[in-house]
Amino acid sequence: MIKSESNFNLVMKNYVSSEEYLSGLGVDVYAITLVKFILCYDWLKNCFTRENKMKFKIDNKNCEICQKSSQGLCRQHRSIQRVLNSTNALYIKDLDCYLYRNEIFKKIGKKVIIVYCSHTKLIKDEVTENKVKRVMPITLELQEGETFPEIKTATEVTTEDLFGINFSCWFNDTFSIIINNTNEKKATWSLILNKVE
Repeated sequence: MIKSESNFNLVMKNYVSSEEYLSGLGVDVYAITLVKFILCYDWLKNCFTRENKMKFKIDNKNCEICQKSSQGLCRQHRSIQRVLNSTNALYIKDLDCYLYRNEIFKKIGKKVIIVYCSHTKLIKDEVTENKVKRVMPITLELQEGETFPEIKTATEVTTEDLFGINFSCWFNDTFSIIINNTNEKKATWSLILNKVE
């Protein structure tokens, strides 16, 4: 008896694994960060041009959230430290921003806009558009005498490069997410079962 190929494998032939794509570039970026960059592209462009209400400094000694954290650093200051020490980042040339691990960030004058991309495996209960696209933006305000380090990038791409590819990505233990791009730099997403019993 000849075993037919699974639907999962047939569908995935039309998509590029975001994990493999990023590994091939030699960058230290989580696959879900790339997916959220594509899905939230229009929102990110706006985020980089407007004032953000959540403002933080590099020095966290007066951060009330850090003082309450069992880890000593709040989620926002963990993102700040990660960005400040980033290596092998992916530079998005035409948007002049960077992807590194869970963060998307851009320096604008004396400010750095940092967008934390939580993993979709953390979604609880119903999967919705808002939960899939959930990101947390903050503004890092550089103080007098502080400088933002030169970011060590592994490579650069353009949004044209990214929107020319339909990506797949591990979503959670049950699903993978597939991203279909259009010519207008818009993307739609769907979930596919990782396996069928």
